Amino acid sequence: MLHERVKISRKLLFELSNVWVESRGGFIINSEFVTFKLLDVCVGLGLRVYGDIIDLEEIDVDSVCRKKFSEKMVTITILYNYLLTKCVCLDVEDFCRLYILLGIYEFLLPNRNGTVFVSLFKIVDDLTSLVKYKGWCGL
Repeated sequence: MLHERVKISRKLLFELSNVWVESRGGFIINSEFVTFKLLDVCVGLGLRVYGDIIDLEEIDVDSVCRKKFSEKMVTITILYNYLLTKCVCLDVEDFCRLYILLGIYEFLLPNRNGTVFVSLFKIVDDLTSLVKYKGWCGL
């Protein structure tokens, strides 16, 4: 129904939230119901819609990257500090893994409490496997 690109903004999100119908999974726009699915979000954002799904509810993983941190829960602050203070003693591959992890967290999968999803550590252990997951832009 739109004939031009729309920039996502607070105003647009506010307006859309006012016409959202939770029980039907869509919006009422100009007296018409428009369904809205996860696929619509992915395509609209330019994300891939095929590949393996990431289990964000994993609580324990066997990961080389995760073992670098002694904390039970690694927050984004801990990750930033680790990269800044240990960058000289990390080998290039480990630095790249953690830097990519930082990017994945910051741009694709942030959360309110600032903790990094444990499953992401396992994913960045094998950098060549990143292309098999849903939602990785341009990889």
